[in-house]
Amino acid sequence: QNRHTQLSPHFKLQQFLCKQAGGYPKYVALQESLLVLLEGLLQAVRDAGYPGETFGVVSGYRTPWYNKLIGNVPNSRHVYGDAMDLYIDVDNDGQMDDLDGDGERDFEDVIVLRDIAEEFMGRPENAALVGGIGRYRRTSRHGGFVHVDTRGYPASW
Repeated sequence: QNRHTQLSPHFKLQQFLCKQAGGYPKYVALQESLLVLLEGLLQAVRDAGYPGETFGVVSGYRTPWYNKLIGNVPNSRHVYGDAMDLYIDVDNDGQMDDLDGDGERDFEDVIVLRDIAEEFMGRPENAALVGGIGRYRRTSRHGGFVHVDTRGYPASW
């Protein structure tokens, strides 16, 4: 009943829920620093000329069991509630938009979003939001996306 709860101006509870199969209850852990990062990053994306009300989400919180099931590393930031795998999806088709304007949705669009995230997270005023930034290619299960987290030290891949 509360999955549509607005947690911040542009993000709802359902965007952070674990995607583990099965009914309710669903599980979530969420660090406030991630919400602050996401709101700021969304504004940076808008300032770069890409409109949007929120991000498309590949993954937010993951239970340790689900994280292991999908083959992720044991200490993934997702199990701590301070990570999100995201993409820009203004046309709401569930895939990264064509950000570089070349007519194709490909890894170059992921790089555009990653560059915006790096610039935003690297600003001195955002020192409290320092964390990881990763870039991922399209697979048979999902489109390309960018990982961001607030782990407390810089990491990139």
